[in-house]
Amino acid sequence: CGHGTALYLRCGRWANAPRSRRPSRLELGLLRGSIGIEPREQSVLAGTRVAVRESEGLRFEEVDHTADIAIRVWGRELAELFANAAYGMACQLGQADHVIPTHEQQIELEAYDLETLLVTWLSELLYLLERDGCVFTEFDIHEITGTRLQATVHGGPAVERRYAIKAVTFSDLQVARTAHGYETTIVFDV
Repeated sequence: CGHGTALYLRCGRWANAPRSRRPSRLELGLLRGSIGIEPREQSVLAGTRVAVRESEGLRFEEVDHTADIAIRVWGRELAELFANAAYGMACQLGQADHVIPTHEQQIELEAYDLETLLVTWLSELLYLLERDGCVFTEFDIHEITGTRLQATVHGGPAVERRYAIKAVTFSDLQVARTAHGYETTIVFDV
């Protein structure tokens, strides 16, 4: 993209693994440390295609939920958190790594706070899936603040559908600042 660092997103290696085979949070921390992930400095005006390489470790994981589906998402900065959340949702919708990006869409959103912005972002991507039949898997986050987001998303037709997500919920949603960046758990109504 010419600006910043390009990161490429793939479904987390353990995202679909049975709970007993997934690494613990401690093991994930050790994995991240062993592969030498260094924090990147990026401005709020990212101008970066944000996604994650598998070699950089897990960026989302499925979380057990009684009636719906949920994912826990991480990101070193807000742009990465939002991209990882969108890609995590795409992986719940179907085989996101098989989607060939043939469609581009500009998105500009404003919201009351960060959590509302995250729900609005994911809800917009769900709306575009319903309207255009596209699952979006690549994300150019141009600007992100606590209440505003500008992005270009790239996607294509869903290869295989996994879940039919009806809505993104606010259920226990909180974007938390951690020592490594940001973390949140998102619940989807199916």
